[in-house]
Amino acid sequence: MNSTGKLKIVGQYLGGILMTIVIILGGWTAAVTASAQSDPVTVPFEDDYAARLAWQKYDQDVMAAHAQYEAKMHVWREAVEARNQSNGELPDPGPMPRLDLPQRPPMPRPPSK
Repeated sequence: MNSTGKLKIVGQYLGGILMTIVIILGGWTAAVTASAQSDPVTVPFEDDYAARLAWQKYDQDVMAAHAQYEAKMHVWREAVEARNQSNGELPDPGPMPRLDLPQRPPMPRPPSK
């Protein structure tokens, strides 16, 4: 086989690879475009006043829950220490308090660029 025959085979091979890449990229682009058009229109987070208020309230509720937990833990630790020093004469203070956090509000969609 001469060099022109080999060159034709290599050219056909590279052309096939290039066409495959073009087809894959074309399909991917069409899929991304279709999914972007089917997404519901939402208000960006910066413009969603209700979402910002919900997250501000959540942050305040978390801070309050932590403060209540620290107060309960302080009382519980003192009760445990007093019981240990009394050689078991004082009642058992019970289990360690739990930190109960409020439920998080739904996450808003990030703003589209």
